[in-house]
Amino acid sequence: MDNWIIGQGSVGEVISHIGRLHREHRERFVVCFDYFDTLVTRTVEPEYTKILAANLLSRALPAELNGQELYAIRRELELELTERNAEECGELDFRLDHLGLQLFHLLKERCPALCRLTPEQFADLLVDIELAVEKSVQRVCPELLAVVEELSQKNIPLILASDFYLPERAFRQMAVHLGLGRYFDDFYISAEQGKGKGSSGALYGEIIQRQRCRPEEILMVGDNPHADIAMARRWGLRTLQVIRPERQALLPSARLGKGEKDVTQGEPFAGLPLPETVFAEMGVTLWLFTHRLFTVLREQGVADVFFLAKEGEFLQQLFIQYQQHLFNQVLIRPHYLLASRKATFIASLRPLAVEDFHRLFDHYRDISLREFLLSLNFSADSVQSIVTQLSSDCDCRLAGTAAHPDFLALCQLPQFQESYEELRQTQADNFRSYLDSFGCTFQVTGLHLVDVGWKGSIQDNIFHILGGRTTVDGYYIGSLNATELADNNRKTGVLFNNAHGPSPFFNVYNNNRSLYEMLLGASHGSADCYLTPAQLAVKGRPDSLAIHQTRDTGKGPLHLMVHDLAEERALYDRTIKPIQDQIFMLCQAMTSAFLTTGCRLADAEWFARHHARMVF
Repeated sequence: MDNWIIGQGSVGEVISHIGRLHREHRERFVVCFDYFDTLVTRTVEPEYTKILAANLLSRALPAELNGQELYAIRRELELELTERNAEECGELDFRLDHLGLQLFHLLKERCPALCRLTPEQFADLLVDIELAVEKSVQRVCPELLAVVEELSQKNIPLILASDFYLPERAFRQMAVHLGLGRYFDDFYISAEQGKGKGSSGALYGEIIQRQRCRPEEILMVGDNPHADIAMARRWGLRTLQVIRPERQALLPSARLGKGEKDVTQGEPFAGLPLPETVFAEMGVTLWLFTHRLFTVLREQGVADVFFLAKEGEFLQQLFIQYQQHLFNQVLIRPHYLLASRKATFIASLRPLAVEDFHRLFDHYRDISLREFLLSLNFSADSVQSIVTQLSSDCDCRLAGTAAHPDFLALCQLPQFQESYEELRQTQADNFRSYLDSFGCTFQVTGLHLVDVGWKGSIQDNIFHILGGRTTVDGYYIGSLNATELADNNRKTGVLFNNAHGPSPFFNVYNNNRSLYEMLLGASHGSADCYLTPAQLAVKGRPDSLAIHQTRDTGKGPLHLMVHDLAEERALYDRTIKPIQDQIFMLCQAMTSAFLTTGCRLADAEWFARHHARMVF
């Protein structure tokens, strides 16, 4: 059996043929598979993967050069490297990471953003982007997979050989992503070995030597009549040529240089099915938010970003997925900050002698003394102890609370003064230690927060906890009537805002804001406070409070306390999490479509129409 025409010959015939060869060489017999167009087919032409990678590289830097310019520079450098290698060692192969080192030096004067990276980091980024593209466009041939699985079950040694420019560690990741990695004992990649199949055929000599086989004890299975068949036979290997008539039909109309339609034309998300779940279009909206968020953070050179609990939990997952899918690494490091209005408010306040509580009373003019104390996060026992010392009705809402005599009497109470100052200072110290434990240089680079919206009150609290000396930037799904805006306390509505008049499609995205909050539910309760073990021992722990995480701050452990409500967790697990899972898969599909169409984006109206169908 010299060849196997897929669709005309059966899998069983191929396995039987290989089985006979194995029995002839029972002591040692190895089957070597080619990768591209044998085991795996791309959905685009090979050269087009480099164009896609150049577009992603432009987004990753971000570069002053667009993807087309980066591709042209890379292609010229690649040609130079292959010609040099051909002269020096007779091989046409090159390594992409080596090309990356040279590309770095070519680009660094034209792209100031490269100053953030070392040459080695840039080379790794280039390799990771190429790997991300390959993962998105490769499909396993089911007939070949069936052969590989059967041979593996028969304990026949399998190896893989490919003429390709990715280093072996990246090539292995590619094979593992497609579920192929576990079948192969060894990988022989021309870029890693410095030897190829198609040029000198010296890669076959390397295989013979390392496998400790006679050439006739190795069967080469591949599609290329020269590199996989003729050159393998020249080195004495047995061969089986795979012929795949359907291969050309699988390629889309991206025939580069032939004047046909480019796959980057048309609607990038055309035909993308929405999941069969309620509020499915929210996935489209959240993908747009994630895409815009990454873009603005990358343009600003942000290295670390903090997603605020609870809505930030799922937003962070989408942000990580977006980066991993496009770049095969995380370029902007996300951190999850357990914070809430309640947990951060008392820590944001000033000493009682100068505090007028206007940030509370601006929102709630008429509240009771009990409500006031609870808003400061006093424990129930402390509240009860304080109110028993007052002659007024502490459950009655006071008109104009800030100036009311009963409120002024509370502020003069020694127990309130002592408890207020102790709680304010310990919570501020603990929160600052919590922030410091992430090891980021936010005091210098600024603190970047992400949340659902709307006024940004948690951001305001954190801004004041840091004494107003650290620049804080908030990025929200929507910013509505944002409070306390300043040059160093900025807020951006990524999808909608009204800071300078309504943004485009404001009425669409602003409609039913509670839907965002509901679908962005978290797996844990709301943050309540931050306690050292000693403080927790003194405070005690009501049934509703739980330790969500104990964090090493460098000054000792710190407990992050949350309200743990069983019915809330049950609602999340039963109703919210399944919807989030569907949204996550939709966002993955949209990221893949964005990648494979050359980073093209549907227009803003397309996204707005999807959201509008859901809310109107």
